[in-house]
Amino acid sequence: MNNKKWLKGIITILIIWLAISAYFYMQHYITIRQHVIGKQVILRDITINIEKINIENFTAKFPGFGQDKLRYKIIEYLPEPLVMPYFKICHFYSKPYDFNNELQTVKLKGKLVSDSFIGEGTDGCNHIKIDVVDEVGIHHLNNRLLNFKSNSNVISFEMRKSNFPIEKANTITKILITDKKSNVTKEVEIKPIFIKKSYGFFDKKPKFF
Repeated sequence: MNNKKWLKGIITILIIWLAISAYFYMQHYITIRQHVIGKQVILRDITINIEKINIENFTAKFPGFGQDKLRYKIIEYLPEPLVMPYFKICHFYSKPYDFNNELQTVKLKGKLVSDSFIGEGTDGCNHIKIDVVDEVGIHHLNNRLLNFKSNSNVISFEMRKSNFPIEKANTITKILITDKKSNVTKEVEIKPIFIKKSYGFFDKKPKFF
């Protein structure tokens, strides 16, 4: 009788653990719709390589692991070989993203290339404005992230907007690139065909830039 109770208890705990693990696995399950553009625009001494548009159903929470001071402090007392496994377990049993399947995040990614960046850094591209426009003329990008390495002539960019209605994905018709110094604007027409990709905890996710 005692053996049956133990077995029943172990099975119950196992089922609860599997259910909890399945829940947290889904907290890492992200979806990205991607349209590859692969076009180039030249404005004076700057070459703009427009790579792709992503539409994502998640936004990352920052900071993640460091918010839980107790778990973070435990690392100080762990043997070095156990630190990384412990970190991965803590990351797995966390909620690193906010999800919204209706209002998502649209991102335009690419690179700016100019020898002027070597001396000026990201200040050398402040006069360049990039946006995506839909079929009725609405501009959708309002935030910019840049990644620049010292003494490089390349700046990776990511233009983005949150709360983008997913039903408008295929209404994006062109990209506008404006040189605010010369007031020159160039258009890149696109007919987006988005390919949907999903990534779980154990999948290698795309790089930030």
